[in-house]
Amino acid sequence: MGAQQNIIHMKILDEDTSLELLKWNLGTEALNAVGTEPIIESCAREIVRACGGLPLALNVIGKSVAGLRNLRDWKDARKAMGTDIGNFYGVEQMFQKLKYSYNKLDKPVKECFLYFTLFPAYSSIRKKQLVKYLMAEDLIPEDEPWRGYRIIKKLLSACLLQSTNSDLKVRLHNVIREFGLWLASKDNIFLVRSGQGLENAPSSDQWEGPKRISLMSNDIRSIYFSPNCANLETLLLQNNPNLNSLGPKFLNSMSKLRVLDLSNTAIKELPDCDQLVLLQHLNLSQTPLTKLPEKFSVLRELKHLDLSVTEHLEETFDNCSKLHNLRVLNLFRSHYGIRDVSNLNLNSLERLRFLGIAIHAEEVLKELKETDPLAKSTRRLSLKHCEGMESISVAGFNKMEHLEELYIESCDALNELVVDKDERGTSHLQVLTLWELHSLETIMVQPSPHHFENLRELTIHGCHILKNISWVASLESLDKLVLSNCDGIRQIVVEMRNETNTMVSEPSNKREDYHAETERESSHSVICRNKQNSKETGGIHNEFSKLRSIVLAQLINLESICEARLFPCLESIRVQGCPNLKKLPIKLDSNIPKLRQICGTSDWWEGLEWDEKEMRNRLDDFFIAYVAGSQ
Repeated sequence: MGAQQNIIHMKILDEDTSLELLKWNLGTEALNAVGTEPIIESCAREIVRACGGLPLALNVIGKSVAGLRNLRDWKDARKAMGTDIGNFYGVEQMFQKLKYSYNKLDKPVKECFLYFTLFPAYSSIRKKQLVKYLMAEDLIPEDEPWRGYRIIKKLLSACLLQSTNSDLKVRLHNVIREFGLWLASKDNIFLVRSGQGLENAPSSDQWEGPKRISLMSNDIRSIYFSPNCANLETLLLQNNPNLNSLGPKFLNSMSKLRVLDLSNTAIKELPDCDQLVLLQHLNLSQTPLTKLPEKFSVLRELKHLDLSVTEHLEETFDNCSKLHNLRVLNLFRSHYGIRDVSNLNLNSLERLRFLGIAIHAEEVLKELKETDPLAKSTRRLSLKHCEGMESISVAGFNKMEHLEELYIESCDALNELVVDKDERGTSHLQVLTLWELHSLETIMVQPSPHHFENLRELTIHGCHILKNISWVASLESLDKLVLSNCDGIRQIVVEMRNETNTMVSEPSNKREDYHAETERESSHSVICRNKQNSKETGGIHNEFSKLRSIVLAQLINLESICEARLFPCLESIRVQGCPNLKKLPIKLDSNIPKLRQICGTSDWWEGLEWDEKEMRNRLDDFFIAYVAGSQ
């Protein structure tokens, strides 16, 4: 049949089928207990979920629990599945079978597979984040990130990784993760307690042998001891939001440390780090850090420094410009923004290829836009409190040809954003956030191709006099749209018909035309899109062809999203505080195959108006109610 020439991917079993397979392995008394006792059946289903639809695991675990009779035994088994699957009879033999796939991998791929076990069970893992770690560990060359993505692809092909709904993330099957931890435990090279709800770190003696330690995603408050970690190369403490202090000598014995992640913690001060002479990757993003240590520049091997969203950072002692090996410097949305041209002294970073920067003055922005190679290295740019800046033309960012994210916040004089045709420009721009721009009146988007042709995420918040955003329909790559606290928006896509009753595109380049359009009657509609790319099928248009998520919050005057469209990728609609939104842009002949949820208050849902009665019944199963005022 030629089966050996093709990869045949076996899908995991659904929950009901998995339960049947588990039952098939049970003894008579256990089978009767599951069939007659609802609480025991609930325990059995939780055990089934932990097996994740993997037939091999269901068979092994099924045989292990085949003789259970009473509720206590079933509860113990359920608890064991969540804490130590290795306690079940037959699991080690199962791992020996899984080891066949593992042994066929090359050594670098094996190392990368084990790295996935550092993340919490059932979590999605960003490919980009993992590749950064692998480069810092020298598991792949630092200038060849594609090798990391190739390894991930090999692990997917070997069924040691699973895909997710996002191309940017992967996940590790729970049983396969336990298998990886079983492999690592043989040499005592890992200490993994991620995602276990810990309030205290493991005792200091447990830190002595491991090469990698992961305590991420817990509730640890402090670590006062100074562990002896002569072998430690990776320490992952991120996502402990209440971790506010580390002992002053906490890092002193970690001379081999290469990766340190303290992001999304409450750390205000970094302990003495003079001994971290091999450190390559340091993530301090989303922390209340106020300053860097004065001797921070001793970290001469540091290649990746993330200080993004450090909203209290006041002083760096000019250390960043002294770290000449830096490839990545991320100060995006940091309070430590550049306020004076003379402070833009990063030209010494000749190896820099990723710059995230916060700018607090229009003069600095002008200087950066003309600075080469800093402009070419700029990937993330935030503008905040740029006094006197009234207009921004995206074409002016042409030298920032790799710019991926632009965040404009609290620039009180800004009244105009112009998005020109894309000649060489910022076509890599993927994320745009406009936040608390109280004077922003006009966003002028030229017909495609333009600088927003690859924009995936758009957030507009607190722009109260902005009225027309019909141009969002021309964003061919838009994946997520978030609109909140914009009192002037009545219609997201304002549409109109011409004399032949055909939808037309009339993108305006003049500010007065934009204002005129918003005064037209709501029964009319204007679609700001490229005529050439516009297609119609039965009156339903193909804009938003990649849109996955819509979030609308506190839009007190919003009356309409748009007319009905196909929405082939739409998964989620969330509406909160939009009392005048009475209709959704969905009809019976709309094709929305991926819709999973519509979130809103019960009162809002009950008050919606429907052109077709059947539509309400069709969408009822997708509605998820939340309490008014909740986030």
